[in-house]
Amino acid sequence: MQRARIVLFLLLAPTALVAQEAPTLTEEEFLAAVTGDHPAAVALTGEREIAAAEAIRASLLPNPAIEASVEEPDGAARETTAGVTWTPPFDGRRTLRREAAEKGLAAAESRLEAARLRLRLDLREAYAEWALTWERRELLAAHLARVGELAERARARAASGEIPGLAARRFILEEAQARADLGRAEAGLAAARSALAAWYPGIPRDARPAAPPLPPATGAVPDLASRPDLAAREREVERAEAVRRLSERVFEAPALGLGWKRIEDRSADASGPVVSAGWTVPLFDRRQAD
Repeated sequence: MQRARIVLFLLLAPTALVAQEAPTLTEEEFLAAVTGDHPAAVALTGEREIAAAEAIRASLLPNPAIEASVEEPDGAARETTAGVTWTPPFDGRRTLRREAAEKGLAAAESRLEAARLRLRLDLREAYAEWALTWERRELLAAHLARVGELAERARARAASGEIPGLAARRFILEEAQARADLGRAEAGLAAARSALAAWYPGIPRDARPAAPPLPPATGAVPDLASRPDLAAREREVERAEAVRRLSERVFEAPALGLGWKRIEDRSADASGPVVSAGWTVPLFDRRQAD
């Protein structure tokens, strides 16, 4: 009996010491450690940044074109022309492009919010797996301690002839099975902790989890309209509508030009303003592909 107590003490003492001395990492502390500058969180913002750039591009006015030319065909006369050509956004395309880009940006922001929620769920799942494997390891360690005590008693009784040796060997086999189960639980705990450390490398080596509290049970029906993934779908539909209206704009605004021309001749010089207009005729390309 004394020997069995010593074995039980040796099996339970490490667990008790860890429970008293090991620091506790709660779920909230773990979630707070994965901040917005974490690589996993930063990687989610790429689509939103591209959509923001598209919104800026759609709001910009077209650039003007500066032209200058000099003609001197025979050396006696010289013609110099300088001017500016610009296509004003009067055809409504710029407005539709801005609308489509803004809807795309709103959709990207909603998808970013949904991705952040999925990231939080992945973090909570990793923490829950760590907490469950920890509890499983603790239970199996206590189970092994009890089975070990019973096996030690059975060996002592078999040695004194109180019970047959076969009965003692059954307890020994059960102890071996409990030890194997504990080994698998230790391996699962190590894998769960490694997965957690991939998110939070600064986790203490001897940290132990605190079981996260269950959410309160409510009978309220969830508001589907507030879901960011569904809001992103709605913004995508609105963006597609704006792109469709843009594709129906076949006629483009004319390019307007304003400049100055100077003609130098042996007999006299003349100069004056030059006004021009150019228009693309939608004869073949009428945005059929769009």
